[in-house]
Amino acid sequence: MHTKAMVLSKKVFKDRHLISDVLLEDGSKKTVLFFGGQGGGSKSKPSTVELGFALNLSLKGNHKSRIYNCKDWTIHWRHLEVENNYKAYFLLNFFCEVINNVSFEDMNESSEIGELYTILSNACFYLDESIKLNNFDMYRSTFMFLGKLLYSLGIFPDTHNCIICKDKLIVGTYFNVLDGGFECSKCSDFQKPSEVFTNLQKVMFTPFKKYSDFTQLNLEQSRQIYTYFIQQFQINPHHIKSSQFIYGQ
Repeated sequence: MHTKAMVLSKKVFKDRHLISDVLLEDGSKKTVLFFGGQGGGSKSKPSTVELGFALNLSLKGNHKSRIYNCKDWTIHWRHLEVENNYKAYFLLNFFCEVINNVSFEDMNESSEIGELYTILSNACFYLDESIKLNNFDMYRSTFMFLGKLLYSLGIFPDTHNCIICKDKLIVGTYFNVLDGGFECSKCSDFQKPSEVFTNLQKVMFTPFKKYSDFTQLNLEQSRQIYTYFIQQFQINPHHIKSSQFIYGQ
């Protein structure tokens, strides 16, 4: 099987090999044994299997195992700037861990799942570009990534009706994370529009390459949308280890 895939994880196997979870173009996830994936050897080759890399793979199935074998692969795309910025590297790990938690094997029949590859590849590409252009902002990147992901998977917060009174929502003043939507000014103690509400409305129509349009994002706004995400998927926060470097304990 010849396909394109992005590397989600990597574990050392024996002397020179790697076992990695990869996300295929169709949105399904496979576990792959890369023979010689660690690099090295007599020619001291560098590893070309790194988190966030997009690879062209030639996979061979194994009837005795769910792990695919790969001896031949080439780099389709790689980040060049991320490894020079430790915050961006944590964020790259975060992107990969999140996708690894919401992707599954043989889920390519769903168009929403199929969009996972596009979301991850765009997030990684424009993360690298933002560093190159000296425009990197961690919380802006996380908000855009999670917003796009939630919208694609059909669990976007309700921005149309008040979560309490059910009236049409002109302005959301409070993000009720537990109930999955926003409260209107009549039902909450807040009167000003929620910045999360405003930015979630923008995220649906703003492409990754214009993520700098989000100018009022901070830790708290990003934390709210992340909390909503892990509650919707019922993910144990400790399963996404890189989140502690972004949101703390």
